[in-house]
Amino acid sequence: MSRLTPLPREQLGELESTFQTFRKSHGLRRQQRAHHGAPPQILQTLGALARAILEGGAVPLSLKSCICQIASWTTGCLYCQAHFANNMLRSGVAPEKLENLWDFERSALFSAAERAALRFAVAASQVPNGVTDEHFVELKRHWDDGQIVEILATICYVGFLNRWNDSLATTLEEIPAQAAADTLAPRAGKRASTAG
Repeated sequence: MSRLTPLPREQLGELESTFQTFRKSHGLRRQQRAHHGAPPQILQTLGALARAILEGGAVPLSLKSCICQIASWTTGCLYCQAHFANNMLRSGVAPEKLENLWDFERSALFSAAERAALRFAVAASQVPNGVTDEHFVELKRHWDDGQIVEILATICYVGFLNRWNDSLATTLEEIPAQAAADTLAPRAGKRASTAG
């Protein structure tokens, strides 16, 4: 159960385009409540940030979805893990790749460029931060500076979501809950029962 009461959507009509962005990216059929009384400018800015990071750019959305998932696994946010499992599948990531994501170092399903990005995502999501100069040496073998910034922006965006949703114990919606049950069951945890 969420630690704060979300506001009804009808109180936040000016944010409908922001909700449409999240609905499009997350594949949610309906979202009746908004984010726990957050001021509209926070939600608008978060929606704009999501569009800037996830829509377009030079790094494929499928890899960005993998980065979001591995970052959420690293921080332990189960709500975000469920959402990003759903997003990975929606962005065209094969279920086998999702199932092998945590084993990306050994799995033949991941390229050297993907491994470098995912290794960086794990290090950047740790507290304290585990990024080293060697991470950047490896990243630069596969990605240009703009792509590296795009990868880092993805990690930072999901870091906000991880802290927000894990701290509030945000109630998990039906569609990501089902995606998690189908793909992440071995990692089920503290909010697996909050869907519905």
